[in-house]
Amino acid sequence: MNEITTATTNVAASTARPRGARRAAISAMPPTTPPTTTTPPSGGGGGGQPAPSPQPPEAPAARSHRAAEGDNLWTISRDHLARVTNRRSSELSDHEIASYWLRVVAVNRTSLQSGDPDVIFPGELIMLPPVR
Repeated sequence: MNEITTATTNVAASTARPRGARRAAISAMPPTTPPTTTTPPSGGGGGGQPAPSPQPPEAPAARSHRAAEGDNLWTISRDHLARVTNRRSSELSDHEIASYWLRVVAVNRTSLQSGDPDVIFPGELIMLPPVR
């Protein structure tokens, strides 16, 4: 399939997101992992070793997705969010998807071949930021 036909297909597929998704506000989502704390051992016999300092949980590294024919940033965002949160995509609210979709658009806006987040081409590498 040539690039013009593919771009047209992707534009049509990109309209599959709910109305108003572009205007959704970004909100803080709860962390996916609870904070960790370290409690020093009780009693006086600590063995002279200091308690280990608490380590902040590591943020997952950004991942990527190689776009396939018919993909659009909304469905890529939805499917990745579902996979990372161990939920079905039907269990995600439009607000959750839109919040993450806006971040995906922001990360990829300058690297898209078309320069337009509504038009992606098969084979493009889409960066997926960590889910918060």
